[in-house]
Amino acid sequence: YFAGDSNAVFKVFFTAKNTCGEDSDTIEITVKSPKVKAFYELKDYEICPDSPIQFKESGTPKPDKVKWDFGNNTFSNELNPIHAFTEKNKEYKIILYAYSPVCEGYDSIAHIVTTKDAPNTVFAVPDYPCQNQLTFGLKNETKNAFKFLWKSDNWQDSTNISPTPIFDKNNQTINISLTTFSVEGCSNTLTKPLFVRAKPKPDFEIVSVPLCQPAKVEIKNLSQNATNYTWLVNKSEVSKSKNPTLTFDKKGFYDITLIANYENTCFDTLIKENILELFDCQVFIPTIFSPNKEGQNNIFTVYGNSSLQKFDLKITDRWGSLLYDQKNLKPESEGWDGSVNGNESQSSVYIYQILVYYSDGMVQEKKGSVTILR
Repeated sequence: YFAGDSNAVFKVFFTAKNTCGEDSDTIEITVKSPKVKAFYELKDYEICPDSPIQFKESGTPKPDKVKWDFGNNTFSNELNPIHAFTEKNKEYKIILYAYSPVCEGYDSIAHIVTTKDAPNTVFAVPDYPCQNQLTFGLKNETKNAFKFLWKSDNWQDSTNISPTPIFDKNNQTINISLTTFSVEGCSNTLTKPLFVRAKPKPDFEIVSVPLCQPAKVEIKNLSQNATNYTWLVNKSEVSKSKNPTLTFDKKGFYDITLIANYENTCFDTLIKENILELFDCQVFIPTIFSPNKEGQNNIFTVYGNSSLQKFDLKITDRWGSLLYDQKNLKPESEGWDGSVNGNESQSSVYIYQILVYYSDGMVQEKKGSVTILR
């Protein structure tokens, strides 16, 4: 027996017969209405994948209990559940079963929901983005997308396809997300962690500052947050060592530039202009002198500029006999007067060995011959 929206009364007639006669009786059976009507509707029956949908039971009277079948082997007994469908371009038959509070009757209703097409968000991140520098390597690899929205907790939102943001964090991991949108208005979001490395801090000092060229200059690297180094002198690359020793063979001013980076990703540059000035410290050593006490060219000495502090001098004859040996002589005013043990040496060729001391600590050795003319 079935009852619709209201109770239904059914009459049952019963007749019994035998050889002696017959008899009959009538009874009424009342079938109660389930008094429930399953009903729900949606605002839109074409939906985006992964978009939460609010299902709302709106039948009258309220059922005692419900069961939702979402058509993808998932179910719910909540009265008004929220559900999302992950697959795109697919139809789902959603059935609502409503059960009567009066008796064990029920009602059901079904609707078809279709999921739209949606992009599959894909993007690549760089190995080491660097603090306060343009970040290259955020590569949007999403296909069939109409527009884009990048978000992070450390830079302004961007709608560029592949932006080049600047992060002010250092040595921290941040989250970066890309939301892509299809022409139908559906979106998909992917979030990835990104470690932002501290910006290199290039710095250096010259261990000892020479005055004279040619010179070898030791440089002490004081940089932080860096693994690789490039050194330039007056804009020309000269070394990639961490603590180089650089050679300078000309007089003048020199700029030294240090480019520091972390694994060839984070770069910063320090330029120290005119950090080094070298002078031409070449000494003049006569090849002839005449110790005749005439007031000129009477001694064999060394000539140079103000960087020349002192010199040591040894004189031997052509057979190697030591004739003169003095240290800490003053340039231009002290030297060999051409005598040996108070006796004048004869006009001849003599061999000299000179150690020249400069104000920057550099020492040069000079060897050669000098002729005495009387």
